[in-house]
Amino acid sequence: MNPAPPTILYVEADDLTRRTVARRLQRRGFDVVQAGSLEVVIEQGSPDGAFDLLLIEPSFSSLNGLEAHRSFRRGRPKLPTIICTSAKDEFPDSRLQAEGIHTHCCLCKPCPFAELLVTIERVLAESEADNPSAS
Repeated sequence: MNPAPPTILYVEADDLTRRTVARRLQRRGFDVVQAGSLEVVIEQGSPDGAFDLLLIEPSFSSLNGLEAHRSFRRGRPKLPTIICTSAKDEFPDSRLQAEGIHTHCCLCKPCPFAELLVTIERVLAESEADNPSAS
């Protein structure tokens, strides 16, 4: 019996980017839950425990990405998060660390898919090592 593949909640406003990246991640064996905005995810209810990683583009909507990150982490304080943003300068290391996000988890868009994939695999491995009972 194979373990369930990791599930990624991917929030990205650009439909084409979101669909393309999600499809590529699915081909790599990940389950991907897609959302076009953080507001939609929050309105539908935070699927706490239903995903293993939060992948967000935080500067696209009226709701600040880090505010959403905090709301998702209330029930899961060690929820791994990766930020992909074209406004990387808005996320200095000190701000990321204050939010509990590793600095290597803030990627600059456009991000090569290979870099995103390596980061996802690294973050999931770190999360599993930090919380072995969750697997």
